[in-house]
Amino acid sequence: YYRDIDNGPQGIFLKKSPSGKIFYAKSWAYSLFAAPFVRVFGMNGFPVFHAILLLLVLLMGFAYFSLSDEPIPSLLGVLTFLFASVAWVYYVWISPDFFNMCLVFTIVFLWIYKLRAAKLPTVPGEDRPGRIKRFLLSDGSDYLAAFLAGIATFSKPPNVVLMAPLFLGAVLAKRYKKAVLIVVFFLASAVFLFGM
Repeated sequence: YYRDIDNGPQGIFLKKSPSGKIFYAKSWAYSLFAAPFVRVFGMNGFPVFHAILLLLVLLMGFAYFSLSDEPIPSLLGVLTFLFASVAWVYYVWISPDFFNMCLVFTIVFLWIYKLRAAKLPTVPGEDRPGRIKRFLLSDGSDYLAAFLAGIATFSKPPNVVLMAPLFLGAVLAKRYKKAVLIVVFFLASAVFLFGM
């Protein structure tokens, strides 16, 4: 840190132990995912990582909106979500906030994509959906959302509420095996990360 920033670390993310040792007092989920980019690109790895996260959010938002809208309104919808809020500030700020926002966005996207797609009429003669769309329409996307919810909960414990719609949706549909698997995937990531 001293080598790259030319200043000692400061701020609310650092805490001092009774022995005087300073340690990072936030979840290290963001650090874990950003580390490969920082390793390759140095301090520029953070903006590279944020650019990839931004691209993923734009692609997911576009995919969601384009289920029922034309391309231009779909793009405007996701851009409005990102830039009419404070999300763009988090993009340039080297902190876990943009990572957390992208994580929550991904979890919600994986959950609601199939709900919106189910409400749309099927077009006769429509091509078979591609591999990604088949995954998004499958139970696998809910299991991935639950696994990511475990990471999001480790990163910020109040994010545990993201499990409610995933779990309750399966229970209300009387798909109890799916509900149990959702909990298993959530616990697999959350317990592992908290345990570390």
